[in-house]
Amino acid sequence: AYEANCAKCHGLKDPARYSEEKWKKVNPRMAKKAGVDAATEELILKYVLTAGSAANSGAQAFHKNIGGDASNSSGHDLPFQII
Repeated sequence: AYEANCAKCHGLKDPARYSEEKWKKVNPRMAKKAGVDAATEELILKYVLTAGSAANSGAQAFHKNIGGDASNSSGHDLPFQII
């Protein structure tokens, strides 16, 4: 549902890019623009929250295993530093 509906108007966003709070604010507005029903809107929200959480958990676990944190000097949540 996410790819089929959200890519109609813009490029797909990385679900980990936004916080849960931000997704909950943006999702209803975008669903209205895309003309999706309430069930599809809820499905999309569940997808982005689950996918975003999984991506962030993976970064946190990686950094925990190497003794660091999930941020770096570039300001991005990446397991490496951008130079």
